[in-house]
Amino acid sequence: MCSFKFRRTLNNVQCLIVQRLFELLKVNMAGTGSYKLHVHIGKAIKTRSKAIQSVLAEYNELTSSVQPPAPHLKWNDIVNYGFISEFELLKLSYSQHPEILSKPWTVPGHREVAAKYFKILHTQEEIIHLNVEVCCLHTAISDGHTRL
Repeated sequence: MCSFKFRRTLNNVQCLIVQRLFELLKVNMAGTGSYKLHVHIGKAIKTRSKAIQSVLAEYNELTSSVQPPAPHLKWNDIVNYGFISEFELLKLSYSQHPEILSKPWTVPGHREVAAKYFKILHTQEEIIHLNVEVCCLHTAISDGHTRL
């Protein structure tokens, strides 16, 4: 029973921390939109941080109940994680998802390339919108001269 509860708590810790890492990545992306979106993501990070702290306390209580004992996690260590590859708990044999680190999105270089790719796509969309605005501005200027 303890093993099941530990694995469930471990999965919750992993899930919450990975979600937090992706939210932090989203906040740091250029072109993520308006101030409202940044505020919304900031509130989500704050809420997730409280959830992580409560699940972390439960996890640390259960670490001694499994063999071999699992490492204790500290909130300060979790706050300092910048990339999913730094999250050592995913590499332990306790995890039910050891294949997760073989996924391409766990490699920082792949994430950077993907982020640049999406910036290029966004830039191309922006160029299309600007071309429409230029035509509208040109028409407005031309019409303005005829009215005078």
